[in-house]
Parts: sequence; C-alpha cells; structure tokens
Amino acid sequence: MKNIFKFLTIFSLIFATIFLLGCTNVSDMSICGDNICTAGEELTCVSDCAKDINGTVYVRINGAYDADGDLSLRWSHSKDVSLNANAAISSYLGEHWNSVQNKNLYLNFNDSKSGEIPIVDWEDRDIKLPNLEQGDYYFEVYSEDYAYRAVSEKITIKNDKDYYVNLTLVPSNPAVRVKAIDGENGSILNGPAKVTLYAISNYYNGYGEYVEDKWEYNSRYFYNGDEINELFFVYNGNYYLDNYSIRYEILIEKDGYGSQTIYYSPYDKYQEYNVYLEKESNKIGNLNIEIIPGQGTTNNDIQSFVGQNMTICGNECYDATIMNDQNVVYAKVENIPFGNYSVSSHVSRADNVPISFSAYSINVDNSSSNSVQVEAVLGSYTKLSFFNQDGNLITDYENVVLTKVCSVGNDMNNCSDVNYQMSQNPIDIINYLSKDTIDYYSSVKYTYDCMYKGIKSKFELSYPQGYKETNVNFKK
Repeated sequence: MKNIFKFLTIFSLIFATIFLLGCTNVSDMSICGDNICTAGEELTCVSDCAKDINGTVYVRINGAYDADGDLSLRWSHSKDVSLNANAAISSYLGEHWNSVQNKNLYLNFNDSKSGEIPIVDWEDRDIKLPNLEQGDYYFEVYSEDYAYRAVSEKITIKNDKDYYVNLTLVPSNPAVRVKAIDGENGSILNGPAKVTLYAISNYYNGYGEYVEDKWEYNSRYFYNGDEINELFFVYNGNYYLDNYSIRYEILIEKDGYGSQTIYYSPYDKYQEYNVYLEKESNKIGNLNIEIIPGQGTTNNDIQSFVGQNMTICGNECYDATIMNDQNVVYAKVENIPFGNYSVSSHVSRADNVPISFSAYSINVDNSSSNSVQVEAVLGSYTKLSFFNQDGNLITDYENVVLTKVCSVGNDMNNCSDVNYQMSQNPIDIINYLSKDTIDYYSSVKYTYDCMYKGIKSKFELSYPQGYKETNVNFKK
C-alpha cells in the first residue's frame, strides 16, 4: 500500500509539471507515419502532410538510335524521403561506366517500381507524365537488351507545375537478372531471402604470381512478400586491356531452403538465370564427377587437374581432390544432402593457356549412380606487346594510351572514346571460356586506336582458343 501511495504521488508531481509547462495536448507530439500532420512535420514528414498535388513531368530521351530492340521508360516513386532511404533505393555515379562524364547513375528499381511504359515511336521521344503526386521520383530508360541505359537524378515534386527530365542513353555495363525458383513447383519464390553477388578477380602480379581475390560486390535482402527477382549491373574486366579478368559468384539464401551458388561471367549485355532452390532435407548421397576432354582440350590436358582441389556448391560447399584411376580423371564427394549443385575449376597449361570446366544443376538424389561428366574447355591467352619506332619493347609503357575502342560482330557494332593508360608491357589477356562463350568470342573482333608520344597506331584483337601473340608497332 505504501508503494502504491508513493507511485501516485510521483505521478501527480509529473502531471502537474507537464500542466504548468503548458504541454496539455498529447497530439502535439510529432510522430511521422501516424497520418496526422503536426507542426514542424511539413518538411520532415511528407507522408503525413502530403498536399493534393498533380505535377507533370516531361521526359526527353536522346541517344542510342542504333540500339537493338525496344526502349522502355520506368520510374520509381517514394512519398517519404526516410522511407526511400530505408527501402535502399540508392543512386551513385557508376565507377565503371563506359562514359563516366555523363549523369548515368546506378539505381535499384526493384525496391519500389511505380510504373513502366514502352517507347513505341522512335521518332517521338518526348514523353509526358501527368498527374504525379507529391514525392521523390527517379526515371530510367533502357534498351531491351540493356546495352543502353540512362537514369535521372532525384526529381522532387512539390508544386502543381511542370518538371523536365533529360535522359541521354549511353552504353551500359552488363546486366544480370537472378530469379529464385521453387524446385518443387517451378514458381518464383518470395522472401525473406538474401541474394549476394561476389566478384572474383584473377591476375598476375609484378612477380609473375597468379593472384585471385574475392569480395562482396553487391547484395539485396528480400522481405516477406517480395519476389526474389533481382537485377544487378556489373563490371566486365574483359573490356579493358590488362592481365586482369573478373567473374562473379551469386549466392541465394532462403530460410527453409538449401542455399544455391552459381557462377556468372559477363559475355553479353544482358543475361538471366533461374536458380532452383530445394527444400532442406536430411537425406544424403554420394556424387562422382568425371572430367573429360571438351572443345580444344585433350586427355593430356585433363591430367593437369589431377591433384587439384575441386569445390561443389549447393546448400553448402564441399571440397574434393581430383584423382586419376586408369586414365579416368574424377572426383568423389560423399555424404552430401540431396539437392542441386554446381561445380567449377580451372588450371593453366604449361604455356599458361587456361583450362576450365563448369556444370550447373547437378542433381544428387536416391539414384544409385549419381554420376556426371563435365567437359574441360580450352581458354584464351593473348600476349599483347608494344614496340617503339626503333623496334624495341617500350619500357615507359605508361605513355602508351588507348584512345578508342570498337567492337564488331555478334550483333555488336559500336565505338567508345577512352583514355586508358597501360600499366605494363607486354600485357597478358586471359579469358576462361565455356561452351557457351566460345561461339561468342569467336565472332567478335575488337579494334583499338592508341598513341605513344604523339605517334598513332591501330591494332585488332580477337580471343580464339589457345595462345596468340599480337604486336603493336609505333612508326612515324
């Protein structure tokens, strides 16, 4: 009883203090999101204080008149700036865009897509979007194959007036779309889930050592009800002349399902992957993987894998040693859960030409065989050397500058002005090829303009399987 009296006394003192200070209306407290527009929220909480505004946005689209396929315009809208930030709708100047001098921004439109329309008339690219309510908007235009793309900076509609947006399409970085599919019924899965994109770079350092680095490039978390369907824009290291190549590892994690990992190398402007997830199971089995010669490789090449570690990934990743038994090169993974797996590995021949193999959707079930064959494919290794007018190898290679790059073939016909300074001479260009990419690289030719101390030169590059040398001579 004594404690109750003490509590009532303290409460009465607090209430009296509030009354004397003049704070007698609880509604004076500002809470953003309660649908009550209180004093001070006019600028800080647009969702509570939204006015009946109908703005009109005029979008003018320029460039990319040679783009293949149709164009589309879409926009993302958020009524509240804080909600916009929480939804992870971010924009920033892309570090590796081909034309960094323009306002071509990266923007994740999957978070809050508000509308999309096709551009049906190539002659009339002035689009009028009337009756847009108050809030922040981003506008994006892109070609059907994502070869060209442009994104606006943030447009904030505050008043009943006209707003103008100019979008100039420029060549974009490659895009990859990843969808998580239920392995049981084939439908697209919803969150909660996470998709993480890792970049894996391969290069030879100044000591001739082969170095591989891996880091998180981007990620996306999907909440309840969100369709696991993500579009990433990536950097393609093969665009630049250096002893450097890059590929990507995509990890999909969802509660109740086994995680899946796939490997992706950008060889076209747009690629799409359906990744099948299986529900977690306590059943386990074994898997035998036999490596056989593929395009450009022989039995002797396959022996190069013997003694190397191979990693197979599904819900988890498992390592196995590649062995040789009576000229059969294989690896065995035991006691792994039922489900789908992927595998990849690579080595280099004596002449440094890479050899690699990869396989996806390897299924482990209650079958007694659970045996698969994967083909090893010969990659591409090009040595590019620059010589001065006296026929000597250029040692001050930082003065060799690429000024223009053109690509022809495989539905590609475009040129870009660049300013790329060489970092060494000669340069080793290494490409790990797969059965899918061999045809692509065999039909594309790259032409480069370059300059050394005021002397211009031009050379061509293609990436056939095997070893190739290309020499560039600067002559007056």
